[in-house]
Amino acid sequence: MEITAGDHTDHYATTGKPVGEFLLKNYTGIEGYAKLKFHPSTLFIDGKAFEEKGVFQANPQALSIFSFNFLSGDHLALSQPDAIVLTESLAIKYFGRVDIIGKQVRIEENTYSVAGVYQDWPQNSHIQVNALLSETVDTEYDVQSWFDIEQYTYVFTNPNLQQEELQSRLNQLASDQLAPLIEGSGVAVSFSAQPLSEIHFSPALVDDVQKGSRIYTNALAMAGLLVLIIALLNFINLTLTRSTQRTKEIRVKKVLGISRRQLVMQSAVESLAMTVLVIIFSTVLILFGEKFYTAYTGYEAINLVNNNLLMLLLSLLVFGCGLVGSTYSGVYLSFSSPSVSQEGPRILLLKKLLLGFQYSIAILVLLLTLSMGRQLDFLLTKDLGFDQEEVLILRLPEGEEARSSALTFREQLRSRSSFQNVSLIGGGALPGEENGKDLFEVYQEGSKTEKIYNIYRVDEIYFDLLNIPLAKGRNFNPALITDKKGGIIINEALARSLNWEKPLGKEIGYGGEKRKVIGVVKDFHNKSLHNLIEPIVFLFDTEQPNNILVKTSLNELTAIQSEWHEFYSGAPFSMTHFDRFIGNMYNKEKQLTQLFQFFSFISLLLCYMGLFALFSLHVQQRTKEMSVRKVLGAELGNLIAAIIKNYGRIVIFSIIAAMPIGWYLVKAWLAEFSFSANVGLGVYLLAGFIVSSTSILVISYHLIKIVNVNPALALKHE
Repeated sequence: MEITAGDHTDHYATTGKPVGEFLLKNYTGIEGYAKLKFHPSTLFIDGKAFEEKGVFQANPQALSIFSFNFLSGDHLALSQPDAIVLTESLAIKYFGRVDIIGKQVRIEENTYSVAGVYQDWPQNSHIQVNALLSETVDTEYDVQSWFDIEQYTYVFTNPNLQQEELQSRLNQLASDQLAPLIEGSGVAVSFSAQPLSEIHFSPALVDDVQKGSRIYTNALAMAGLLVLIIALLNFINLTLTRSTQRTKEIRVKKVLGISRRQLVMQSAVESLAMTVLVIIFSTVLILFGEKFYTAYTGYEAINLVNNNLLMLLLSLLVFGCGLVGSTYSGVYLSFSSPSVSQEGPRILLLKKLLLGFQYSIAILVLLLTLSMGRQLDFLLTKDLGFDQEEVLILRLPEGEEARSSALTFREQLRSRSSFQNVSLIGGGALPGEENGKDLFEVYQEGSKTEKIYNIYRVDEIYFDLLNIPLAKGRNFNPALITDKKGGIIINEALARSLNWEKPLGKEIGYGGEKRKVIGVVKDFHNKSLHNLIEPIVFLFDTEQPNNILVKTSLNELTAIQSEWHEFYSGAPFSMTHFDRFIGNMYNKEKQLTQLFQFFSFISLLLCYMGLFALFSLHVQQRTKEMSVRKVLGAELGNLIAAIIKNYGRIVIFSIIAAMPIGWYLVKAWLAEFSFSANVGLGVYLLAGFIVSSTSILVISYHLIKIVNVNPALALKHE
């Protein structure tokens, strides 16, 4: 549902109540609908309270629209009033069995009777439904019900109905049913639909379900592919180098009459043996490293045990890579002339290009890793405009009775000297949380326009507790009735959006009443740094809070918990550290950075292994030359320069080639954030220094070895 007021449009994943029913009754091609609405999730069973996620209120038809495999009860379970259906795991958790029809569950002040138990939905479902409650049936829908935007609405369409036709019906719904009700309000509403299979990777909307990121998924897939390419190039390069040492063997075999078919088969068998060893070793690594991988990255590794198709594809992939790597010795040499016994310049050039390409990829992955680390540090250390240290978030119990007594509980906590500040806040008034938005009337130059702003319901302690400074005006004063009912505070972003140089005393309408601006607070980041700072309206409200913020030393956790259980006897104690809550907003960035660190380490390790092996063979091939140089009086520096000159050029050219591509990819990734770190020249120089210096360390072993060789023994051996 898209709502436009003035020049601002909000795109909601949810809709108002009547949408599904009106579509079903008035438009062809709609065969059914499901409506899921988030519901308070504190379940009381036998007097004990339990916090659960995935509790929804649903219409009866939802049980037929989606796949519910009932273990007890049936698809008519939600047709009964005050009914609840549970997943198999919840039924066993609370009652020890699935045959629990008629058992009682209390949520808030209502008691529900268990009418069914169904098998848990798969973990990869885009939404997890653990319990469903029967909905309260509406006989009439007014304007407000269209703007009760808390329902996830799904429609089951006729297979012949195209998406364009469905969109046409949604446009008709908005123009025929809703537009006449809001005519003259300055608000425009439209609807759009998404195929269920596309929801997970679609752009996130307001009040959306958890989404995946195609950018991150593609980045991880690309990183894995790059590591595979590095490994393949490494294998090909080493095989080429090794094959040149076997040239004499192959020529002799050809002279003695061995056929091309036999040479190709020999190469294929060697490749097959190597492939089998690789698969066995990799499988062992996966089985033993799965827990470490999951703990380090936050992502679960895919299960290979029962995934026969994936195992077959991986085996074919590794075997194909092995065949490619053995092509030179098995095919090229078998078809070449027996009289040629020297490694050609084309093969030498190919080996250098392959090594350089490896290094370019490794530098690219390293550069992305360093840039992501720089951005992650920026996200976690940037001043957000409010204080998050030693602030605790207490989630208040659900229900009218518990929340109406929250003010008393706040004063009880404030009576203790160890608690510096205690504040009551409504839903959405927590920076970093998806906050509610609402419609406001703005009065300017005698005219009225309607706009949608973020709404924060706070008390008079909120700004002091979070150390959010006032730019103009004053804070709320609970002793003044005009502040409670007729005053608002705005942020600088809202004043800027309206070009209010002197915002104090300006009027904004809400709930049918005009409210005067009494204060303006400095801008702070009300969402993650992916987003710009948005306009906010602060209302004084201590009647329906959702959370309590407590500013205190972490040593006082036990005292807070004790106060809680004394005041809210039987209610679950839910507490979160504010700084951890803020940090959790960037879990995806943390996981992505950790994965790229892993890929970077692996790719560089592969490059160094290839460089070490190639340089080792190179040194062996040039032992006689270096010994002659030493006998003829060559200095140590000249010897070292002659050895590493070619490899140094490869590394330098690889760094130069990778930098522009890395710059483009880093820039594209940082564009995802409205606020980003300055990834300057230093990061690129650091990446180049790491690769070049570690490459020198890798070949140092052979440098020392060849410098200390006795020329007489080497020449005698040669």
